[in-house]
Amino acid sequence: MKRQRAPLIFSVSLIVSCALFLSMCNNGATNTPACQSGTVTLSADYDYEPPDTPDAYLDLDTGTVGNTIDSDIKFIVSGGSDMFNVLYPVNGALASSMGVDEPGFDRCKDSVDSLADWNIPEVFPDNYLCVLTNQGRLAQLQIDVVNPLGPGSLQVSFTIWEETVVTREADEPLP
Repeated sequence: MKRQRAPLIFSVSLIVSCALFLSMCNNGATNTPACQSGTVTLSADYDYEPPDTPDAYLDLDTGTVGNTIDSDIKFIVSGGSDMFNVLYPVNGALASSMGVDEPGFDRCKDSVDSLADWNIPEVFPDNYLCVLTNQGRLAQLQIDVVNPLGPGSLQVSFTIWEETVVTREADEPLP
């Protein structure tokens, strides 16, 4: 009898895990497009000048850390005696701080016209950002932990929706 329960318990656990992933990804909305989510740790570049630290860049479309032409967000530590953390959209991506309330797909989509390509200094735990990637997809980024590996590190969680909300020609900038 115990042998029959183990596969059943495993199956139920797997179904519950998948359901939790889908509910986190869709935030309870019924018309939300499919999405992917993940958590990464970034290591900062100090100020804006090269050489760049590859681990300061995040490509939300692939969920990978590293400096590529497809990266969407760069993490920077700047300042003199008072250091401060900044997130910066790169390579044509746009972003904006949304506060501590999770924006979800609808609120990020509604904010597309107000997203910008300048520094985001609101780098503190539980703050959310909406990002329009350089591939035209919407993402939400949550700052989980500032300095988890010591100064100049940042742990973030993200959700990226698979629906392209903005299309453009290869040489045309995003709005």
